[in-house]
Amino acid sequence: MDAAKSWELTNSIFRGFGHCLVPGRSRVILQDFRFHLTHWLPVIFDSRPDLWQEVESVDEGHTVTFLLLKPLDGPAGIQMEYSEKAFPFESAKHVLPHRIACEHYHNRNSLQRTLYRKCLIDDPPEEAAELRDKVITRNHHQM
Repeated sequence: MDAAKSWELTNSIFRGFGHCLVPGRSRVILQDFRFHLTHWLPVIFDSRPDLWQEVESVDEGHTVTFLLLKPLDGPAGIQMEYSEKAFPFESAKHVLPHRIACEHYHNRNSLQRTLYRKCLIDDPPEEAAELRDKVITRNHHQM
């Protein structure tokens, strides 16, 4: 999936192709999984470990591959339209730190920027400054 450039496009891809995916066999390759401008992808996929299992990823870059574990259109599948409101900052704050901690060193900053972006969108100002400092510190250490 290289077309998941918005919440709406991501929903359209799931609606259009989700019923074709075979649990235990179909893999979804997300080219922009770790790219901060597509902050919804790690939130969507990592919030449903019962539905998605990571099976491959690059050591340095944005691409991650997931195996579908259950039908997307079944009772345990996708039951809503994904949106910013469906995944408030609190849910991202719950999911993304675990992802950041498990990532290869080179990918952590990209995912830290993902969390920061979500924070800025949802506007909890008390957390934005702290997250900004983490992003700046990580950038500085990687130079």
